Parts: sequence; structure tokens; C-alpha cells
Amino acid sequence: TWHKLYAGLFDAETYCGNKDAIKIATKLAGFIGNVFDKLTDEQVQKMLNCEHGGINESMAELYARTNDKRWLDLAIRIRHARTLGPMFEEKDALPNIHANTQIPKVIGLARIYELTQKPEFATAARYFWKNVTTNYSYVIGGNSDREYFQAPNTISKHITEQTCEHCNTYNMLKLTRQLWSWQPDGALFDFYERAHLNHVMAAQDPATGGFTYMTPLMSGAVREYS
Repeated sequence: TWHKLYAGLFDAETYCGNKDAIKIATKLAGFIGNVFDKLTDEQVQKMLNCEHGGINESMAELYARTNDKRWLDLAIRIRHARTLGPMFEEKDALPNIHANTQIPKVIGLARIYELTQKPEFATAARYFWKNVTTNYSYVIGGNSDREYFQAPNTISKHITEQTCEHCNTYNMLKLTRQLWSWQPDGALFDFYERAHLNHVMAAQDPATGGFTYMTPLMSGAVREYS
């Protein structure tokens, strides 16, 4: 919820020129920061086992807009060691974990790299993108079965009625755009085009405007639009 609130507050400033939005964002960060200040690193890691969106990205972006290093330090501290740690070593730890929990965290790593130029953050983000797009993605560019990554290169065993959660692809496109902005690459553009046309646009019912939560790839499966 915090992550979504911040997205709205930042957009209010960017697109509407609302300076009060950053005042609100900063006060909310003060509350969040005070909570984190009282936690040990072990307690932080226990908390991060729950889905926490891209709150690291939110704190990094707040630093970019206020130049208050407290928020950058907090963004860096919000690193889920169990899932993000292996990415810094270019190791795959994705099998059997919730897919979309991970993608916003990596977008946060990419934003931290943009602000600090510390190469290890770029390494982790690039490794994650390549790993997901080559070892965990379906032909339409989406990923996950029943919201989870399966074992790498096993998607042929997971052609079900609950493939390709739409949230995942939205976030993968967001990460792809970040990586492209660092250095254009044909592989990035190819993935963006494939996922945008074949999943994101295909997830919308042109007659009603409804969207699918999942885009099932199983033969005969019915798309359910909300």
C-alpha cells in the first residue's frame, strides 16, 4: 500500500506540480523510517519475508526528489537477503517463490543504481531480467503459474488456466524500460515488444475495457475479465 501511495504522490508532483505531495511523502517516510530505526537487521529481514512491493524504490525516489540521504540509506537497507542476495552473485534462487513479489524489489535495485552508480545493483537487476526472460517466461512474454515461478526451463509442464499474471508483465516492462535507458539493446526491445503486444494489450477486453488477472495459455481455458 505504501508503494502505491508513493507512486500517486510522485505523479501528483510530476504531472500536476503539486508540491504538497512531497511534504506528505516525506512525513510518511518519517513514520516508516522511525519503524525501521527500532528494528535490528534480523527483524528487518523477517519482516521482508512478506510481500512489500517496491518500497525500496519509493524511498530511493524520495531521496532523488529531496536529496535527504536518510531515504537512500533506508532504500539500501530494504534488501531482502534471501531472494535478492543471490542476484548480486548472479545465482538463480527463483524456483518456487512468488513471482511478482520479486520484480518490484528489483526495480528498486535498478533505481538505487541510477542514484548511486554502484555497479553491483546494476549487475543484480540485469541478471534478474535475463534470468526471468530466458528461463521463466512464456512465449507471450508473461511469467508464473498460479503466481509462482516454477523450476527454470519447465514452462512446458505448466500450461494451465492460471498462467501469466498481468502484474508481473507490467513490472517486467517497467524494469525493461529502465535497463534500456542505461544502454539500448535489441534483446530488451524484442522482449518489450513481445510482452506489450501479446500480453498487456491482449489482457484487455476491447468490448468492455475489462482486464484479466491471469492470461491462461491452456487450450480451451476461458479468460476471466474484471
